[in-house]
Amino acid sequence: MFTSAFLSLVLATGAFSQNLVQYTLTQTTDSCKYLYKNYPNATVFPGEPRYAWEDTGAWRGPSCVFTPYDAIMVSEAVKLFSARKVPFAVRGGGALPIDDAANIAGHGILISSSNMSSITVSADRKTVSVGSGVRWPQLYEFLDPLDLAVNGVRLGDTGVAGFHLGGGVGFYSNEHGMGPKTIKEFECVLANGTITTASENVNPDLFWALKGGGNSFCVVTRLDILAFEGASAWMANVEYGADAYEPYTKGFVDIALYSGKDPKAATEAQIRWNPSRNANLTYWAYLFYSGNSSTPEVFKNVTGPVLPFQAGNMNLRTMNTWTKDIYRGQFDNDNRKRLIFTAIPCDLKAYRIAIDTYYQTIDELKSVRGFFTAFTVMSITEEIIKASAGNGGNPLNLQEKAQLWLVESPSWNDGQDDRYVDAIHAKANAKIKENLRAAGFEVLPFLYLNDSPKGAPVFEGYGQENWQKLKDIRAKYDPSKVFTRLLEGGFKVDGNSTLG
Repeated sequence: MFTSAFLSLVLATGAFSQNLVQYTLTQTTDSCKYLYKNYPNATVFPGEPRYAWEDTGAWRGPSCVFTPYDAIMVSEAVKLFSARKVPFAVRGGGALPIDDAANIAGHGILISSSNMSSITVSADRKTVSVGSGVRWPQLYEFLDPLDLAVNGVRLGDTGVAGFHLGGGVGFYSNEHGMGPKTIKEFECVLANGTITTASENVNPDLFWALKGGGNSFCVVTRLDILAFEGASAWMANVEYGADAYEPYTKGFVDIALYSGKDPKAATEAQIRWNPSRNANLTYWAYLFYSGNSSTPEVFKNVTGPVLPFQAGNMNLRTMNTWTKDIYRGQFDNDNRKRLIFTAIPCDLKAYRIAIDTYYQTIDELKSVRGFFTAFTVMSITEEIIKASAGNGGNPLNLQEKAQLWLVESPSWNDGQDDRYVDAIHAKANAKIKENLRAAGFEVLPFLYLNDSPKGAPVFEGYGQENWQKLKDIRAKYDPSKVFTRLLEGGFKVDGNSTLG
């Protein structure tokens, strides 16, 4: 067992190689005690009210939770865990519905960024500096009275940092590119405890890697994000009813093909099924337009008279009011969840094959308590991909052509049904690929990290050259693989997280 004095010496000199220590559970519990002794207001244990709040989402039960206030405290924790080979997890906003993506069980320690929640706006109003614990609803609410906007998550109570580390796409992406295109600078803590920044001019390779490369490189503690004037836009959450299949599917394929000509527009179409309430599929969409019209020409094939609404209408909103109106009213927010991503060519026949195969295969899940799913299409225009270039680039390797990003988002009540739901979805997705191939289509290689399930080969989808580049950057900034072996959860450029 190490004394506090010895640990202080280790942390100060860096003289203790992590390879000299083999992990035992005692090292985790002793590290929790060390953190509590030095940071009593930032270390919480099981049984405390704050612990229960921090452990929500995955409910994995870490040995303790460390809630640093700044990068210096994060640095001390990383050095401690690295020296003692203590497994840990890092939570920003907990974006992924994967049990160990941002939490850890009792063998490790959770670093929660919940206290790193500062938000400041530069004097010229062009940059918003955001702590890594800030979530999108909090940021949207802060920006609302300032009449400022950023390109962020379309809907959800998730973290700002994780959105960008996963290569996020938002309503403003036609105009401003994928979310990370709007990042000016990251502040982060490296595996050796060094606090540094990454931007187009400082550590540009790290900057490139962080914009879609996940958590293999550092712990992000602050993001500086491009802000733009005008928080209001025309937005709608609309229902088309249960008989809209033909015009609906054609309309949203047309959006991907042609809406890029008007970069103010964005959509997200959702075919929903809630079998305990309605045996039929229902057709919904989010419509977004940051121009001056509530009836822009670009939406002519997804609005009346071609595709009239049965519920909902376009209203002038901000992302703050949109989030409060739409997300907080969703009935399945507390359910167990999965996200499963597939990218396909922008083709009406391919889209319909994917929809039909999915719902035919999962029909038996109607007996699962509380089951609900949405089959979402994000219509990705060629212009989104072009707009994402520049500002140091990113590793995503998106093909410069219109495409359909499909996301299945099943949810249900009981953990005992996890394996059943997962097995049926694995079967459905195998059939989707099989049926597409039989019709002459192939799924695209890209996988969107933020909407991919556990174990998905995300980085293979970036192409071999970019994947290797990510590995080389990881080796440069974390040669001991602290963020691969000790930092559990998330997608790793060198493979799955393992202890040892």
